[in-house]
Amino acid sequence: MSSWPQMNPHSARSLTWVSLILVVIGPIATSRAAMFLFPLLAALAGVFPAAFGCRRTRLVASVVLAFSLTVGLLNYPGFKRHMDDYAMRARERAAEVGANSQLQPPKRP
Repeated sequence: MSSWPQMNPHSARSLTWVSLILVVIGPIATSRAAMFLFPLLAALAGVFPAAFGCRRTRLVASVVLAFSLTVGLLNYPGFKRHMDDYAMRARERAAEVGANSQLQPPKRP
């Protein structure tokens, strides 16, 4: 008798396939955010089969989980740089809009 809980084998296999598909789509995406977030979603989908799947599914899910975490961590610097640039552009745009709206009163019909 095993004290370790197990998932339904079909659910574990399905989540492993979803994880594998997401980790393959990640590097193909052109957005830095997608390159970082798809592997993390793959890791999230793969953690349960890696912990609670049957023996072979657990092994495959563990490999996919390790690969997805590695790909996500390798893409993090590019994602961070992209988000910092985006935040800077958003602050500049908000300052422009705020400065323009203070100089000119709103037009009323």
